[in-house]
Amino acid sequence: MDTNTINQTQKRLLQKGLGEKIQTLRLKKGLTPGELAERLKIEPAVLDQYEKGRAIPTPEVFRRMLSVFSL
Repeated sequence: MDTNTINQTQKRLLQKGLGEKIQTLRLKKGLTPGELAERLKIEPAVLDQYEKGRAIPTPEVFRRMLSVFSL
């Protein structure tokens, strides 16, 4: 396996782990995906991408998450 493949694999694993954590925190807060997306000022489809590990939140959205989840 070359270095590029390893880096891409690591990135996918990190994204998946982050997505699972976002979903877990959302559920602990008792929020629907739509409610969390509204609080984060993003589209529900974008939140879905985060939770599925297909995208990473921007720093601004990440800051909003910290606030919403009281972290």
